[in-house]
Amino acid sequence: MKNSRLLGLAILAIALVLGITVVGCDNGKQPQTLTYESADTAGNTYILVIMTNGSTASAGDSYVLTIKKSGQPNKKSTGTVSVVGADGTLSLQPETANSPTFAVSTSGTKITAFSGPIILDDGETLEAGEFNGENNNNNNNSGGGTFTLTGIPSEYNGKYAFLMAYKETNNDVVFTVWGFKTITMSGGTITLPVISNGSVSIPLWILTSSDSNSLTRYSGNHMLESVGIGITNIQSTSVDPSVLVGDFDENGVASIDFSSVAFSNGSATRSWSQGNNNNNNNNNNNNNNNNNNNNNNNNNNNNNNNNNNNNNNNNNNNNNNNNNNNNNNNNNNNNNNNNNNNNGNNPQTFTSVEAMATWLNNQPTNTKDNPYTVKLNVADLTGINSVLYRTNYVNLDLSGSTFTDIGNNAFNGRDRLTSVTIGNSVTSIGDSAFLHCDNLTSVTIGNSVTSIGNVAFMQCYSLTSVTFIPTSKVTSIGNDAFSQCGSITSITIPSSVTSIGSYGFGYNLTSVTFQGTITADNFNNSQGYAIEALRRKYLESSGGIGTYTRPNKTSSTWTKQ
Repeated sequence: MKNSRLLGLAILAIALVLGITVVGCDNGKQPQTLTYESADTAGNTYILVIMTNGSTASAGDSYVLTIKKSGQPNKKSTGTVSVVGADGTLSLQPETANSPTFAVSTSGTKITAFSGPIILDDGETLEAGEFNGENNNNNNNSGGGTFTLTGIPSEYNGKYAFLMAYKETNNDVVFTVWGFKTITMSGGTITLPVISNGSVSIPLWILTSSDSNSLTRYSGNHMLESVGIGITNIQSTSVDPSVLVGDFDENGVASIDFSSVAFSNGSATRSWSQGNNNNNNNNNNNNNNNNNNNNNNNNNNNNNNNNNNNNNNNNNNNNNNNNNNNNNNNNNNNNNNNNNNNNGNNPQTFTSVEAMATWLNNQPTNTKDNPYTVKLNVADLTGINSVLYRTNYVNLDLSGSTFTDIGNNAFNGRDRLTSVTIGNSVTSIGDSAFLHCDNLTSVTIGNSVTSIGNVAFMQCYSLTSVTFIPTSKVTSIGNDAFSQCGSITSITIPSSVTSIGSYGFGYNLTSVTFQGTITADNFNNSQGYAIEALRRKYLESSGGIGTYTRPNKTSSTWTKQ
């Protein structure tokens, strides 16, 4: 069956080249060739030819899809039509072994859209471009640049990527750059490019104001700071147009970021190995834990062997050596613990940011699991943004400071900040104040803070604990304040909170306690898949104050305890 289909495709290809009319003899019918052709916005041409016995395509028909890219050899996908939808959409099954189907939408003789990655005859996966007229409500999708990421681990092939980056001047965000495949503002739909063969190219968009409808393709020449790439399981989602990240953070599987990237005509390329991959940190921690477990197992085995009779001198010698090595390791570990405890019990106190920076630079290199503890007692935070980046890791205690505001971007991207205690003098935490502090694990918020700004703690991937002082005065939690903080599983919302912005919290919450009342109008209805379900449960007549839980992070079923 397969050979006869391939023979038919070969005859069809020859006929197309020579302009010959192919006449078949199946039931006396003459096979027809249906041809659909369109170019995407990047100028690539797609030609779909279907050989059928009728006037329209039917399941079982053969197809040849040719993709022509300027300056490159033509690419082909051949196979059969598996399903013809009621709307004319064709599901195509490639010949390549174990290949998933993909769909193509047509109008007349034009291709209008593809759904799903195209599997080529050589096994390569190709993500189709956008077609003119496919999304008439999109912002301009031509003339912009792309960010290309190479060397992506193979485990992420077939998943999807998006980008966020910022242009800063004097620690203020001048504009934001987003990376998606397409954005349809009127319907609130975002689609992402697929990762194929360890690489992805992400079209870039620029947002120059808080109005998301101002999105246009990015083509600038800038050094962009805090360039972050998220990898997710889903290709598209419907979102409130004012919140561009949408539900992608609900399905995030990995992320990587770059401290700064120079763009030329809107484009840049980086390798995975050049970035700060948060997932590697987790793997290292797991390896360390495994090593510790192995050491413990060795000790147990050696102790058991020592209790046995001395039947084998060689074994006894090995056990003694192992015991000695283990003792040495234990001594080293104890020394490290003593050093850490001394620093924790006797934190260094500084009255200027400069003095703290000088001290940190002169200390031995530490790890995020053994941070230095520092008390900073200052009247303002001038210069703080230039300190806690790729130096030594720090637990920062600000409880003795007297400043009243933590300004916009104050700690943005400070990857050496592991915990922070915000003192009672502080009344507001600004927009992006702790954005992308990748190693921040805990935050204590003083009792004078009344507002937490937009994206204040967004993308703090390691953040596990957010503590509000019992007498907290926080009234508002801004848009995306704790969005993409995937390590937070539980949180308590103080009774003082009366307003929660869109996508206020991370996607892995399984327990949320509301100590007060928030009205429907002040609890934004754009919260992402799971947290939106929590919002609805809370606003029910039987909801309100209390603790809400769900069985796991993938469930949308919340139960009030």
